[in-house]
Amino acid sequence: MKIIGITQSLAISFLLASLSVTAEDAATPPFAGKTIDFPKAYVYQMQKGEGYETIQKCSICHSFGYILNQGKQNRSFWEHETHKMIEAYKAPISPEEEKVIVSYLAKFYGNDKK
Repeated sequence: MKIIGITQSLAISFLLASLSVTAEDAATPPFAGKTIDFPKAYVYQMQKGEGYETIQKCSICHSFGYILNQGKQNRSFWEHETHKMIEAYKAPISPEEEKVIVSYLAKFYGNDKK
C-alpha cells in the first residue's frame, strides 16, 4: 500500500525514527539559550506628555510603530481607530482611558488645525 507516494513500511520507518528522540533532546526547547537583539530602529518612542502613561496600554497588543506609521491624523480618525481596537479586538481599555488615549493621539499625532 502506498501513502502519498511512499510505501507504508517507509512511512512507519520515518515515524519510528522521529520517536527516537532522547529524553534530554525532548526536554530542551529548540531555542534554549538563544536571544534576539533588535536594532534600535525597532524601538518606537512616544511623545511624553499628558496621557503618556495611559497610551502604554496600547503596547499590550502592538508596537508603537503601528501608531506612528498611521502618520498625523485628525481627532475623528483616532477616535475611530481607538474604538475599533476596543470593539473589534477587545482591547482592555475603559471608556475613561479611551478618552485619554484619543486626546493624547490628537494632541501629539494629530493634524487638526488649532
